[in-house]
Amino acid sequence: MYLIFRIGSAIYRKEAMGGGDIKFAFVLGAYFGVRNVIMCLFLSFFYGAVVSIFLILLKFRKREDAIPFGPAMSAAGLTVLFFGQLLWKLYLGA
Repeated sequence: MYLIFRIGSAIYRKEAMGGGDIKFAFVLGAYFGVRNVIMCLFLSFFYGAVVSIFLILLKFRKREDAIPFGPAMSAAGLTVLFFGQLLWKLYLGA
């Protein structure tokens, strides 16, 4: 997450992600472990993208506006907590 923060900040020339998001990702990783935190981060990016697209299309936000990433990480964490094993079984086909 820190690498994403640094690269995004270099590309956009402004802070691309808050420090709280990096710390929250660390806590999720400490709780879930490597395997599940990968799924959690993937779902976070997916949830964040879907919500952001809808907010922009419905004119609630502009493309330049900051959209919080923490709620997407929280939703992904809950998804992995309750359905993580099922999602891994579906993904791996086992």
